[in-house]
Amino acid sequence: MGLGLRMNNRFLLKNNIALAALTAVLAMLIASAVSNSGWTAGLYIVFWAGFGVAVIGILLSRSILPTPVAHLFSVIIGSGWAFWLTSRILPHEWSWNIRWENLTTRIIVWYNIAAHGGVSYDNQMFILEMSLIVWLAGYFTIWTVLRHKQIWAALIPGGTVMLIVFHYAPANLTFYVLSYLIVSILLIIRFNLMEQEIH
Repeated sequence: MGLGLRMNNRFLLKNNIALAALTAVLAMLIASAVSNSGWTAGLYIVFWAGFGVAVIGILLSRSILPTPVAHLFSVIIGSGWAFWLTSRILPHEWSWNIRWENLTTRIIVWYNIAAHGGVSYDNQMFILEMSLIVWLAGYFTIWTVLRHKQIWAALIPGGTVMLIVFHYAPANLTFYVLSYLIVSILLIIRFNLMEQEIH
């Protein structure tokens, strides 16, 4: 009985690693597509937003934290990470205090414009927004697969973001879309095989 339990634990660990790796790749593909969309300079930092959510999303989804607490941590960490990344594209000669004050002021101005129905053309705010969108899409994908074991629901947000970016981006993102489809199919296959082997 002890041997069977150990084998089952190793089986579950192997499959969890496979699922975690595939979902992390999906998050990174979304981030890479946005980074290479060609919308504006500085979008390269969105790639690191994807890297961050791949790590944090896996850690939180596999933790013993209650769902509300894990989601709260994700929002706090994701917002802080996106803020810090965006501050990195401001002039390098500025001190950290000046960068953070400048970015905070930009956020306030952006909010006031949005609250009055206006449109902001601040590239830094656009980059911050895209970093947060990538974080949310990546986190939802990872959480839904690893915590709830729901594949189809997990693929919808990331797939939607990918299609929107593909449609509106001036750059050719066919590689990222096809890669997302291939990894999604591999994830579905891996999950279905896991379900069959367990039952």
